[in-house]
Amino acid sequence: MTLKKHGRSLRAIWSWDGSGFYGAHFPEKTALDLERSLCEVMNNNPQDPIIVLQNDSPDVLYSRSAHVQVAVYSKRSPAKETPNEDSAAVVPAGPEATLFVVADGVGGHKAGEVASQIAIDSLASQLHASSSIPGTGLRANILNGIESANASIQALNLGAATTIAVVELNHGQVRPYHVGDTGILMVSSRGNVCYQSISHSPVGFAVESGLLDEDEALLHEDRHFVSNVVGDPAMRIEVGPTIRLAPRDTVLLASDGLFDNLTIDLIVETIRKGPLKKSVKLLADMANSNMQLAPAELSKPDDLTILAFRRYTPRAKSANKLNHENGTAVLRNSLSDSSI
Repeated sequence: MTLKKHGRSLRAIWSWDGSGFYGAHFPEKTALDLERSLCEVMNNNPQDPIIVLQNDSPDVLYSRSAHVQVAVYSKRSPAKETPNEDSAAVVPAGPEATLFVVADGVGGHKAGEVASQIAIDSLASQLHASSSIPGTGLRANILNGIESANASIQALNLGAATTIAVVELNHGQVRPYHVGDTGILMVSSRGNVCYQSISHSPVGFAVESGLLDEDEALLHEDRHFVSNVVGDPAMRIEVGPTIRLAPRDTVLLASDGLFDNLTIDLIVETIRKGPLKKSVKLLADMANSNMQLAPAELSKPDDLTILAFRRYTPRAKSANKLNHENGTAVLRNSLSDSSI
């Protein structure tokens, strides 16, 4: 399957036409236009369009389906004029099943933006190809999609590479997959970290082993080195546990433009509460602000992509409705249409 792209614009919507992607570039479109496109993705069947963000999104894009709400943001590094090498996608994968993906083309390598596109392209292609094969599970399709991307990127012979983070949401349960340092974080509304991916890098492994704490890692001179990427013969895919997604849990996927500029504690405290779109906007504003700091401070200018999602359930409001059955007053709840 070929990723068809005609020119480059500030924003692009990629749609699935059954045999490949067709690109429709809308530099004049507003955030509301893009949100409507994302809404179509969230509410359609597995063969219908996906959305891929690359380069700058005009604002945080937000949408929801009957089961999940999602917010997406992407912006090029303020320190460069070359393309944004991050890509993000929301891919319908069946009834009550969706894949959320962030890929970060490796900076300093040729065609990083192409590599991140190929990673998402391969995942979507694998899902489509297997949709007619009974008994094909999402886990196998995700692994095969990433393996296919690895082979395709190597076949370019350009030295291109990308990291990738994928979270599968399937009937209220999530499962994370990642290669490299694109991060995945799952937090409860109380701020408990239910899951945090380990960065595939020397600094990431040092933090995991206790040799460095997270504050030291953020200022470490080697924090930009990545030891595992898609596009390398030695690539390995880390598969996380299956976790039930509680109604107010938040799952966040982000490129290192977020994790290299904000502490985990600040990210958790920001994303755990409030409207999802507003929380993602706050994270983006803080990360972008820190990118303007002096290099000696907590600052690493980079492409920044954030994708966050929660289950969508109407909020229960006490209606103080009385049921006088058997002469007893019973307090009941009614459901509002407001989002969490």
